[in-house]
Formats: sequence, structure tokens, C-alpha cells
Amino acid sequence: MSPSNPFESDLHGQVLGLAQRFHDHLPRQSSAYAEIWLNEGKISVGEKAEEPIYGKTTTFPRLADVICCSEPEKGDLVSEEEVKIQHDFGDRGDRRHARLKYTIENCEVKRVKQELNDRLGWSLDETCEFSFDLTTDRCGWSVDKDGRWALGLLFQGGRLLDQDGSNARQAIRRIALEINCELHLTAKQNLVIARVPREDKEKVDEILKDGGLCMPYNLLGLLLNSISCTALPTSSLAMAESERCLPDLVDELDEILGEFGLREESIAICSTGFLNGCGRPYLGEIGLVGKAPGKYNLYLGVGLDGMRLNKLYRKAITHD
Repeated sequence: MSPSNPFESDLHGQVLGLAQRFHDHLPRQSSAYAEIWLNEGKISVGEKAEEPIYGKTTTFPRLADVICCSEPEKGDLVSEEEVKIQHDFGDRGDRRHARLKYTIENCEVKRVKQELNDRLGWSLDETCEFSFDLTTDRCGWSVDKDGRWALGLLFQGGRLLDQDGSNARQAIRRIALEINCELHLTAKQNLVIARVPREDKEKVDEILKDGGLCMPYNLLGLLLNSISCTALPTSSLAMAESERCLPDLVDELDEILGEFGLREESIAICSTGFLNGCGRPYLGEIGLVGKAPGKYNLYLGVGLDGMRLNKLYRKAITHD
């Protein structure tokens, strides 16, 4: 995962370069997964090809293990061997059990690390100390290392819509057409208007104001840290609502937090309609997992830095 604004510093740019190298080094050769349907008829089918890395083409949450450090220039080789380990040891017969996290859980971290070192032909360095100051998107204006600016904007559920007095889609379209800038999507469903020249900052603000968009520094902590999956009616696996009910819940919780003077606090609330966790509920300080229509399992106690999963607090609670 690369940063949404790689121009913020030299380090951000280096991470983007490394992610791009992984992307270029590890693409699938086959397009056999692709099918295009029109009017109930299949009009295009992808072609099969030999996969030199991937081979032939019951869930639970698990945090990643930091097992080693690698020099950036060797990162693509390390990532390739990791993929090959998953190909050789992963459960390819059961799609629900085919992810790398299950392979690591079954084989144990120590064995996977040793296998990786053996395949590389050298021993990777031990892990380094690090910490995260925040795990949320940076909303509002920030300046890049070269003097250009970036504006982080919140869009609930990643929806860019013209509704309820807000012409968000039209405003962003105007910015794309009239401002020399770049538009970057974030992993938390938000948008960054990047590489804005200093002289165009005021015009960007004016366009957003004309479009009725609420600037992020006027929003409260819980809303800025909310994320949900689509769930019903789109997902065939969903057992309950998520995207369509979370905004109302956030508004109600904001009122409660206000009574305790906590409305400005950065509290992450994550919701999903099914236990596979598309909305990352197991990494939310408040995690909601759809159990049945109108009922959710409530998870609490996650680590703020994302290094500890939350735990089930109460089963099958209702909105009330």
C-alpha cells in the first residue's frame, strides 16, 4: 500500500517507488479471471497464460507479523519469494482458506521466515523499531516538500454524489478541469486533491464552497474516522446494512460523545455487513459486524496504532 500523497516528503516518494516496483514485478500474466457479459450473454473471456510466480490460478481476522527488514533495492526479490511461498504452501483447494495469513498461521512465523531466507540465499535483517503517530487520513490542507499543496477531503463510504444540497461530483469535476492538480484515492475511501499550486488554493476553496461541500476542519473526530463496506443491497454475502446505516449512527454517537466532551477526539468506527470484514471492523475502536438484519456484533479495544485487534464485547445488538 503506497501513500495517497507521495509528494509530501522524500520518504513518501520512496515508498511509492517501492510499491510501483512491486506492482511491475508481480503482475499476473493471465487474464483468465476476466469475463464480460452483455444482455445476459458472455461476449469476452480472458486468455489463460503460464504464471511463473503465482501458479494455477472460513475466515478470521489476523494482524500482519513484522518478521524482518530489507534494503529497498532488494524489496522486489523478497516480495516475489513471499508470493512463491504462498503458491507452494497455501491451501489452493479452498478459496476461503487460500490467503497468505492462513498459510502463516498454519506454518508459523518462524518457519515462514526461515523458508524465505533459504530461498533468497541470504538472511534478512532483524526488525527495526518504529511507531505510527496516526493511522487516519490527513484531512485539510498540507504542504508538499516543493511548496505545492494537497487537500484531503472526506467522502462517507467513498461516495461522490450530488445530493442533499451538495454538488460534490460537479465540484470535483470543476477542479479537475480548471486546476492543474492530481486526484488521489485513499485506502479509507477518501480523496486527496494533490499538487495544487499555491496561487490556486483559494480557487479550490471557492469551488468546494460553491458546491456545498463541508470542509474537513469543520467535521468531528468520529465522522473523520468512519469507514463502512457497501453491504446490502450490493453484496450477496451481507447479513445486515452497513454503508446506508452508519451515517445515522455516527450522528447519534456524536451527540453522546458531546455530553462527555469527546466530540473532537479521533475515534475510529468501522462497520461491515458480514463477518469477512470488508469494512475493517476488527481494526476499529468501535467495530460493528452484521450478524442478521438489524443486528450486529460489537467489538471494542483495538490498539490505536493498529497493532492490536479488538475483541468481541457483545453479540447481536440492535440499533437501539
